[in-house]
Amino acid sequence: MEAVSQVIGEKAEFVWKQLPPEIGKPLTITVEEYQKLSDAIASGEPINCSDAADSCLPLVDAINNGNHHAVLKAVQSHHNYTYVHSMRVATLLTLFAHGIGIKGDDLLVISTGGLIHDVGKLVTPDQILDKPGKLTDEEWPIMRDHVTRSKELLGDATDISKGALIIAGQHHEKLDGSGYPLGLKGAELNELARMSVIVDIFGALTDARSYKPPFPQEKAFGILEEMGDKLDRRLLKVFRAIFEPGSDKLAKASSAMVKAHVA
Repeated sequence: MEAVSQVIGEKAEFVWKQLPPEIGKPLTITVEEYQKLSDAIASGEPINCSDAADSCLPLVDAINNGNHHAVLKAVQSHHNYTYVHSMRVATLLTLFAHGIGIKGDDLLVISTGGLIHDVGKLVTPDQILDKPGKLTDEEWPIMRDHVTRSKELLGDATDISKGALIIAGQHHEKLDGSGYPLGLKGAELNELARMSVIVDIFGALTDARSYKPPFPQEKAFGILEEMGDKLDRRLLKVFRAIFEPGSDKLAKASSAMVKAHVA
């Protein structure tokens, strides 16, 4: 099975190289960087966040030029789900930030944070990561521990930004305190953390998995709406508007608040 998965991944990467550069380059460069991240973790070396940021430059360009739909679609063909989900979160989170007016280096920090937010899953057992059914009571704590492991791995980096650490450490926290690993609530979660949890859930719902097809966009938003006060409803409304016609009229009120927590 592992050999088959590798062939699927190699085929996807070959196809990406044939795509127009504005679509293929964000994929080919980030997948190479993700492998480097995996190799560094396996060998006990610190993560190079500067290299991760450099790999996200073509992705930021793709967002700025409106090519995100093609990137989100093409990345699904790869076999490595942790990379696929991370790249889709990076794309969606960058799109979200771009939609509220974040630009330049701040936008790159957010993109990088999205790409590396789940590095802790690179040390999570595959039988738990790829389990097709519901996790048991014994397996859930191991899965949830990926957030703590991500914070530990990124904490060893000398070039990690505050924004990337927030994304990695708080993308499973909820406004009502029901999230993990710290159970943060309300004002303890800044705008960037609130954006990250919305995007991470939306990304997971619209991801294709071996045991489920990707949920349609409207169904995913419906599930997010049903989560009520667990999520920031104002930011959810802004995120949803990005996918609708006339999204050029998005409110930019959150821009300054997000910038304060990025660098």
